[in-house]
This record gives sequence, structure tokens and C-alpha cells, in this order.
Amino acid sequence: MFDASHDTQHDAAFNPFMVRPKTVAEPSLLVRLWGAAAKLVAALDRRRKVWLTVDRLRRLDDRTLRDIGVERDQIETVIRDQSVRW
Repeated sequence: MFDASHDTQHDAAFNPFMVRPKTVAEPSLLVRLWGAAAKLVAALDRRRKVWLTVDRLRRLDDRTLRDIGVERDQIETVIRDQSVRW
């Protein structure tokens, strides 16, 4: 006969074949902070790369810029549009 008072959770600890319910825990505060810090570092790195690229292109003469298909007044726009695609 089936005993309803039988503790199945106790058996689950000792029975490797018993199916245990899956639980999904929220990430801890430390994990969330680490993720936020990683996103911030990545965003700052992207900004730095954009700034460096704009600076390098500004140093080129007009003829070289024309050769690569960029007018001087388009430098920032072109680079910022491309950085969104990266």
C-alpha cells in the first residue's frame, strides 16, 4: 500500500535515478554586477576605438581621404555609422 507520508525528497538525495525538478535561480548580485561592468568596459572600448579612428583619419590629407572615399566633413559620421555595425 502507498504511504502518503513517505518523504520523497529524502529519497531523492540517495536515489541517483530519481528525477529531480529543475530549478532556475536568479543570478547573484555579484554576477549581475560583473556583467554590468563587462558591458561598460566593452562600451568604453568601442568609444575609444571610434575616437582613435576619427583622430587618425583627421590627420590624413584631403587627397588620401578622397582616395578612400571620405570627405573631411564626413569622417565622424562615417565612422560612427560603421561602429554601430561592429
